[in-house]
Amino acid sequence: MSPHFSRRSLSVLSLPLMSLAFAAGGCGLGKEPGARPAREDRVGAKGTTQAQTAEVKNWFTKDSATDGVEGVRAELAYSQSVAGAPQGEPVIVAVLDSGVDAEHEDIKNIMWVNPGEIAGNGLDDDSNGFIDDIHGWNFLGSRDASGAIVNVDALTLEMTRELRRMRKLKADAEAAGGALSPEQEAYFVELRSRVDESRADAQAQVDKNTLLRDALQVQFDLLAALLAKEFKDVKKTDVEALTPTEPALVAAQAEMVKLFTDAKVLDVARVLRRINVYGEDLKYYYNEDFDPRKDIIGDDPTNYADRAYGNNDVKGPDASHGTHVAGIIAASRGNGLGIDGVADHVRIMSLRMVPNGDEYDKDIANAVRYAVDNGAKVINMSFGKGYSPGKTAVDEAFLYAASKGVLMVHAAGNSAADNDSARNFPNRRVGGSWANEITPWLEVGASASLKGPELPAVFSNYGMNSVDLFAPGVAIESTIPDTNAYASFSGTSMASPVVAGVAALVLSRHPELDGGDLKRLLARSARGYGDLKVNLPTEEDEAPLVPFFKLSISGGIADVLSAFEHLQSMRARR
Repeated sequence: MSPHFSRRSLSVLSLPLMSLAFAAGGCGLGKEPGARPAREDRVGAKGTTQAQTAEVKNWFTKDSATDGVEGVRAELAYSQSVAGAPQGEPVIVAVLDSGVDAEHEDIKNIMWVNPGEIAGNGLDDDSNGFIDDIHGWNFLGSRDASGAIVNVDALTLEMTRELRRMRKLKADAEAAGGALSPEQEAYFVELRSRVDESRADAQAQVDKNTLLRDALQVQFDLLAALLAKEFKDVKKTDVEALTPTEPALVAAQAEMVKLFTDAKVLDVARVLRRINVYGEDLKYYYNEDFDPRKDIIGDDPTNYADRAYGNNDVKGPDASHGTHVAGIIAASRGNGLGIDGVADHVRIMSLRMVPNGDEYDKDIANAVRYAVDNGAKVINMSFGKGYSPGKTAVDEAFLYAASKGVLMVHAAGNSAADNDSARNFPNRRVGGSWANEITPWLEVGASASLKGPELPAVFSNYGMNSVDLFAPGVAIESTIPDTNAYASFSGTSMASPVVAGVAALVLSRHPELDGGDLKRLLARSARGYGDLKVNLPTEEDEAPLVPFFKLSISGGIADVLSAFEHLQSMRARR
């Protein structure tokens, strides 16, 4: 997520494969699918503003009849007897993410507290293998020689790590007088090509935007007295509003407006942000020499049996993405603060394993097992990547969760790609086979606030055989860390926790349901739109119209009220 949104984490999610083209627009050659927190939130997304015009507070929980928005109708379910009262203990939802600010005003009362652990005594009181794991665990950290917490922040992308691994394998083979197998050589060539193209694309973006910045600066220097603003704060509208009379200034105004127009940017801040973001991509994501995990954690990332690493700092250096996700699920309802989460009888377990870069498969597997072993019934995963060298270990963890009745909810990704054919990890296909799928799994695409051609978010991945349903994911306001603040993000990273919240709300009233039951219920009760024609999510300027029902397995949007009504109907027929 993040460390970054120059970090890569806040919200329209996605990451680059062959280029830096992301989520809802981009520059280039191709992209790596996955639900990476937020690139376009950092560099500017196309077509993600529809819900912002709706101006409906907490729109993702509301409905079209009352509020004119295509939310999940949670508020109607609460107001009607169909939902009923919570049953039993709160539902534990594990948030596998960049970290959660457990002290946020709208989250602190809904954080999971490990009942078997005594805070701050430096002991593993419950003998679960983790010391002082009060709110969860951080698999991206350690402690130094003095016992102080140290954390990993930025990491490379998985394809860069794989290239580094294959480059060493090739060198070792050649040093021994051998060679890679044909399959290994082909994989090495693929990785090298993709990383090289991504580096070149990032460098081109840095160069292009640096030239634009310098050209804007020249005109700004002439107009500075009239603008009365710092260069970084200037917008195109500021320049257009000037009324200079001196010919040199009139020419400077015209040239500066033309620069903005030709580059299709509205302010200097966007240009500066792009230089910073793509520069960080070069410094971290595609840098084969960058390996902070080795120095900070010092573990073997390929030893999937190892769990003895990490620390109990569940917030980490940048918890923006994870805190936002947690708030969507269950921010305290009715307290007069910020927002209301979807579910009202939930405890959030924070498992930090998403860095500013790609998550490690070892951390995914360990986080899933921790969640299951410590009582989570729903696991939210708003992350993704294009390679998974440890998929077998990750699949085993998912199968373990499925055997315990846990529902897994995963963001489909923001590459405007068809997940039926795109490479997107993690996924429910055990061993990569469509014939062997993990049942209690919901893959979630992102929808916007208004019914019409723009209902599917322009950046959202989709798939008639791979994406189960859609949920609100455009301009979603939720919690962000450090200052009890709130912000609006867009992405399938936001749609996934909406569905996790819906599942937790239903489970809190019907604790007899297991993960498979919840998956089937939410898919079958998704709100359909008949033959509504919508824009196919695409990075092209012209989007073909397709029936909305062809973008997912269910063909609909998650709906709390329909889920409860569906349960009532099923029981009435018995």
